Amino acid sequence: GAVTNVGIGQNTKANLASTNLEGSTFKGTAVNVAGGGAVTNVGIGQNTKANLASTNLEGSTFKGTAVNVAGGGAVTNVAIGNKAQGNLSAVNAENSTVNGNVVNVTGAGAATNVAIGSNAKANLSSVNLKDSNVTGNIVNATGAGAATNVAIGSNAKANLGSVDLENSSFRGTIVNSVTGMTATNAAIGSGSEANSGSVVMKNSGASGGVGNHSGSGIIINDVKMPLSELTGQNANIAVGGKTSNKNSVVIK
Repeated sequence: GAVTNVGIGQNTKANLASTNLEGSTFKGTAVNVAGGGAVTNVGIGQNTKANLASTNLEGSTFKGTAVNVAGGGAVTNVAIGNKAQGNLSAVNAENSTVNGNVVNVTGAGAATNVAIGSNAKANLSSVNLKDSNVTGNIVNATGAGAATNVAIGSNAKANLGSVDLENSSFRGTIVNSVTGMTATNAAIGSGSEANSGSVVMKNSGASGGVGNHSGSGIIINDVKMPLSELTGQNANIAVGGKTSNKNSVVIK
C-alpha cells in the first residue's frame, strides 16, 4: 500500500524505516527496509533532513552491521530546504565512529531520491562520511529497474552507489555497483558534483580494496557520450559547477 511520512518545519527531520542516532552508542545489527507499493518520505524546512531506509549518525558510535534496503514499486525520498539532505538506503555519518559492515541496497522498480536547496545533498545507496572514522566493509548496490538520484541547489552534491569521505578515514573494502537498465545520477546547481559508482575523498585517508562498477553509457561533464554504450544508458550528469565522477576514485 501507500506509506507517507512528512516533516515540515524549520529544523525538521523525517525518518521512515530508518535508524537515527545522535550522541549515542549502538552495538548490534540495524536493518532498515522500505518497499512494496508507493513509499514516500518528505522533509521540508530550513535545516531539513529526510531519511528513508537509512542509518543517520551524528556524534555517535556504531558497532555492528547496518543493512539498508529500498525497493519494489515506487520509493521516493525528498528533502527540500536550504540545508536539505536526503538519504535513501544510505548511511550518513557526521562526527561518528563506525566499526562493522555497511550494506546499502536499492533495487527492482523505481527509486527516486531528490534533495533541493542551497546546501542540498542526496545520497542513494551510498555512504556519506563527514569528520568520521569507519573500519569494516562497505557494499553499495543499485540495480534492476529505474533508480534516479538528483540534487539541485547552489552546493548540490548527488551520490549514487558511492562513498563520499570528507575529513574522514576508512579501513576495509569498498564495493560500489550501479547496474540494471536505467540508473541516472544528476547534480544541477552552481557547485554541482555527481558521483556514480565512485569513491571521493577530501582531506581523507582510506586503506583497503576498492571496486567500482557503474555502466559506461552517457556521462556528461567528465565527458564520454558519442555511442553511449549503444545505449543501454546509465548516465551520470553534473551541470553548472561541473564534475561528474563515474567509476572513479577521486582524491582532493
